[in-house]
Amino acid sequence: MIDQEIAKFMNREVLQGEADTPLGEVITQMNERSQSAYIVCEDGAPVGVISERDTLSVLDRTFRGDPLATARAADVMASPVHTLPESSTMGEVIRVMTERRFRRVPIVDDKNHLSGIVNLTDLQAAMNSALERRGRDLEVAVMDRTAELQAANEKLEQLSIRDGLTDLLNRRAMSEKLSELHTLSRRYGNSYGVILIDIDHFKNYNDTLGYVQGDESRHFSGRRFAPRISPSGTAVKNS
Repeated sequence: MIDQEIAKFMNREVLQGEADTPLGEVITQMNERSQSAYIVCEDGAPVGVISERDTLSVLDRTFRGDPLATARAADVMASPVHTLPESSTMGEVIRVMTERRFRRVPIVDDKNHLSGIVNLTDLQAAMNSALERRGRDLEVAVMDRTAELQAANEKLEQLSIRDGLTDLLNRRAMSEKLSELHTLSRRYGNSYGVILIDIDHFKNYNDTLGYVQGDESRHFSGRRFAPRISPSGTAVKNS
């Protein structure tokens, strides 16, 4: 955020006028438009600033009997004025405002003409908005990462209860299911039975051709694999 050009955040609605503008008119415009500063320009270039503090000073002088009926903007403005180009970054503006204790900085274009202003409140609003956007981006990133981790955990859970060759439930899954079944049986007073089946004569196949070949056959054919058995009961390698 601090590396972004200030032109993206500055306020372009700047109250401005010339040095010979009557002071009463300046104060009226500041009051009617709720502006905290009036930028005095000469040929479009900022030459001074009249702030709210300056208007209070004028009011104090009026109470003391100082005739200001004919006063002009140039009579009370703070000059010279410190400006920054539109290409300045927000970080540079923050540095200047912090070091010089400015509440505002006029911004000028490449011809040194007034193009905007950065007030302390504008800067704070821009930073708050950027922080909110960053917070939302982080929240979305966390949600996405959480979903990825959940999917990975679900995959790991499936891998932990299924055989890698046949994708059938393994012994761990069988033990968990039997434990659940046993608990339900005791709760409701029901009985249950367990049947163990040696499927497809794989023992004979493994004993004859070896476990490596048996694993390859399972992996190749999956659950539908059925080794051929000779009349003597010996497994025959499928071709």
